[in-house]
Amino acid sequence: MKKLYFLTAALALVALSAACSKESPVDETPAAKITISATLSNAATKVSFDASFDGNGKPTGMSHAWEAGDQLLVTDSSDPSVSAVFDLVDGEGTANGKFEGTGFAAASYDVEVIPNGTFVTGNAQTQAKDGATDHLKYVAAATGVTDLANISLTETSGIIGIIAKLPAGAAATINELEIETSTDDFATSTKLTVALASQEDADGDDILKVYANVPAGWTVPAGAKMFLRFGSTNADHAVYTRYQEFAAAAEPAEGKFNYMKFNCAHIDQYAGSSDAGTEAAPYLIADKYQMDAVHALQQSGETTYYKMIADIDMDGITWIPLNNDGSFDKYIDFDGCGHTLSNIATSATSIPEYPSVFGVLNGKLRNLTVDNATIIPAGKKAGVIAGYIGSASSAVDPEVTNVHVVNSTVGTAESRATNYVGGIAGQIQKDAAKLSNVTIENSSVYGNPSENKTIGGMIAYIKSGATLEKCHSTAYVDARAYVGGIVGFAEAPEGKSITISQCYYDAQTVNCTYRYAGGIVGHTNGAGTLTIQDCYVNGDVTAASGWAGSILGDHNKGVTRIYNCYATGAVSAGFGAAGIVGQVNADGLTIMRCAVFNTSIKATIADENPHYSSGAVVAYAKEKKMTVDNAYYKSDLIFEECAGNSENVLPTSNSGISWLNDSTVEQGAHQYIYCYHGRRTDNLLTLLAKSIYGWDADIWDFSGSRPLLK
Repeated sequence: MKKLYFLTAALALVALSAACSKESPVDETPAAKITISATLSNAATKVSFDASFDGNGKPTGMSHAWEAGDQLLVTDSSDPSVSAVFDLVDGEGTANGKFEGTGFAAASYDVEVIPNGTFVTGNAQTQAKDGATDHLKYVAAATGVTDLANISLTETSGIIGIIAKLPAGAAATINELEIETSTDDFATSTKLTVALASQEDADGDDILKVYANVPAGWTVPAGAKMFLRFGSTNADHAVYTRYQEFAAAAEPAEGKFNYMKFNCAHIDQYAGSSDAGTEAAPYLIADKYQMDAVHALQQSGETTYYKMIADIDMDGITWIPLNNDGSFDKYIDFDGCGHTLSNIATSATSIPEYPSVFGVLNGKLRNLTVDNATIIPAGKKAGVIAGYIGSASSAVDPEVTNVHVVNSTVGTAESRATNYVGGIAGQIQKDAAKLSNVTIENSSVYGNPSENKTIGGMIAYIKSGATLEKCHSTAYVDARAYVGGIVGFAEAPEGKSITISQCYYDAQTVNCTYRYAGGIVGHTNGAGTLTIQDCYVNGDVTAASGWAGSILGDHNKGVTRIYNCYATGAVSAGFGAAGIVGQVNADGLTIMRCAVFNTSIKATIADENPHYSSGAVVAYAKEKKMTVDNAYYKSDLIFEECAGNSENVLPTSNSGISWLNDSTVEQGAHQYIYCYHGRRTDNLLTLLAKSIYGWDADIWDFSGSRPLLK
């Protein structure tokens, strides 16, 4: 049966005279008045709703008769914007009525009854109170009519009833029910709203009865999802939600009362049909109260599954991080399903352990955006997403995928962190932890300027193996020491690896008030391996005292490999500023196919004394074994050394390569100058990366003035 697409009452009443939106020559001839003979068949109805039903589900005492004030809305079947309203002029009290109005030409027409001049279908309806039915009518209609002279109205609208058992006391507070479906089930919309003019629980049984008129042909296809929002006058619980998925198609009968019963007695705790917290039937979360109820649903030693089914505003909830005490064995699988969790905030007066959304995240998190989070860390390990990602004793490997933090702060300029704090997480503590397509934008992370605590734009401290891929940060990062745009402190244990690939820090500043600042990593100190590959920094890096590198601030232990990376922006430090690595304090560093295209590299100490050197590629590497291959700096790089290091200058020839005081060459007279500048180039950055370095075109986009990650 063809589904009717009804206009709103306001639009229909405007179209009292014939109208057509199609362009055509102006016709000054008045449109002709025509008469429609309309018959209500016994199969169709135009009656007020009666709460008593016969054996076929129809109200008893049906009357198939036209009433004074009845109208017909006639629309062009192919263009619903073209319509006219016809008024009943004869046939009151009978099933055969005559209607007059202004006609218009169309191949076929759709006709709907407007009982007593009032639309009864539509996307916004009003019910007097719980269980009231005086707003309901069955309405006849016809579609595909080719001859308006004589029509038989054989299609009938329906009535849907939502019978919901609500939590104790809730039924008496409901002022609105919004029904949303995954398909256009309500005329041309996915939503139907029924407002309740007064709030009461009519029978005192916590059961709310809400009724609505629905158009002819209304169906619920298999696989359709229905989402109920019960708006409440209760300031402490402003909305209750319920989610239903239909395994089989449902086709409510025309001309009958159709109802759905929902047991919503516990929807103040969670939403969903057959929720069990299992992979097959995860807990479904639709509002801030259900999000807050997750605390009670977590089970020690088990993985509990959750899905968000709506954007959630956490305003008004003082958030306590999940899994933030005991043995941290409340495992989680949380799918945000592309939704946004906004305005989450931890307490500023009673700081919980591991301030964040998920506390100690042992499990999987994906497809979530967190907007406008405010995390007060004080002396705790903290981040917007987690204090810890993984714990050493966890039975599961943590994964964070497609997770985005925007417009958020961890600490403030006035209330700064005194421990490991990151924009995403304070610490990664579990081998095999993996972050993929995790980002933080338009956010700030603050550390205490008087304490040497680690701060990272994304992760403060990695003390295990880990993989970060396709991640980026545009967060402002400000702290005293061990500060990184992506990771503050990387410490891979012996035999373990930390890999950071296809990541970037962009359009912001890493500001370190003491030492060890890097655009990707601030400091590395593990006996294992750190690999930074296919990354770039397009932001500024500063260290007021010393050791700042656009990619890495300080290589202090283990093996560090930096491949296919570049830097732009400015680097400055009291001493030891460089485009790739600030200080090399251990053997084991390899730099290959990297480009220094910074605007400037400057050492800022103004006195005449000698200081640790700065360099285009590496600032200082006294007697340490490292491998550098194909490292270039741009020819117009502004390079400024300390006044006491005036002999340290960039080579002026493109063919020159500058090693100063490397263990393999003759040492110079200056005991502090152990830098590496690399080769000078006049090539554009994109040309250098694509044609000379041969970076992978599947990873890099070479269409612009500088390569970007795909």
